[in-house]
Amino acid sequence: MAEVYPSTLPLPRWGMSMKTATGVEQSDLSAKPRQQRTSYDNEVRYSLSWSMRRGHARLFRQWYVDKLALGRKWFTIDLRDENGVTTKTVRFVVNGRPRIDSFSGKIVNISATVVARSL
Repeated sequence: MAEVYPSTLPLPRWGMSMKTATGVEQSDLSAKPRQQRTSYDNEVRYSLSWSMRRGHARLFRQWYVDKLALGRKWFTIDLRDENGVTTKTVRFVVNGRPRIDSFSGKIVNISATVVARSL
């Protein structure tokens, strides 16, 4: 069963991008890069970004590490798109941890790429 995105955290900002990709990931953990098939379906990837306060950023990191096992587990999240707010089941891409883009005072900007199970 998929985890649920915490309701105490802000939703990703409007303006995410979506693209379709093949179900193959390249691993750079070994001396020789290897490709691994993750699915026989074409994956749908969303580039998400959040803008949150430092306290929320700490909660986001704790949720990512503890509940999602460093992003390996699937989770459900409400995403805003042209159809309004829809619930998607997603996970973070392999080797694609959320990154802090900017840190200014009390506001933290985080961006990440997630893979959806379906449109």
